[in-house]
Amino acid sequence: MDKHCHKEFFQARGLKNTQARDFIVHMLEAQVMTAESMYAKIKKHDKTIALSTVYRIIEQFINKNIIEKIFIPSDDQTYYQLSSQHQHQLVCKQCHHVTIIEDCPLDDFEKQVQKKYHFDFQEHQLMFFGTCKSCQLQK
Repeated sequence: MDKHCHKEFFQARGLKNTQARDFIVHMLEAQVMTAESMYAKIKKHDKTIALSTVYRIIEQFINKNIIEKIFIPSDDQTYYQLSSQHQHQLVCKQCHHVTIIEDCPLDDFEKQVQKKYHFDFQEHQLMFFGTCKSCQLQK
C-alpha cells in the first residue's frame, strides 16, 4: 500500500500512522464506503489484513471523531465518511462519490429559524442524495 502522508493527522489525534489507517482515511477522502468495501480495497494491497482489523479501526476512528456513520436512503447498509467540519455534501447513491458544497446555503435560513423558534444552533448538516454526472452518463 502506498503511504498517503496522514502521519501528522494521526499524531494530533493520538494514533499511530499505520498503513491500514492511512489507506482508510485516503479512501474516505473521495467517497463514502461500507466497512466491507474498505476491506475489499485494502485486501488488494495487503493480503494479511483481516475484516476485524478494519472494524477495529472504524471503531477507533468513530471514538476519535475522525469518521461518522452515514445513512443513505433506500440503501440497507452502514456507510462511513470523514467527520464533517460544517460542510454540505452531494452524495451519489450509485458510486458513493462525495462532492463538497463549498459555501453554506443555510446561513440566512438558520438565522430566521433561530429568531422564530428561539433555538440556539450548535451545528447542522445538509446532504443531498442523487446520481452524479458520471453515473448519469453511464446509463
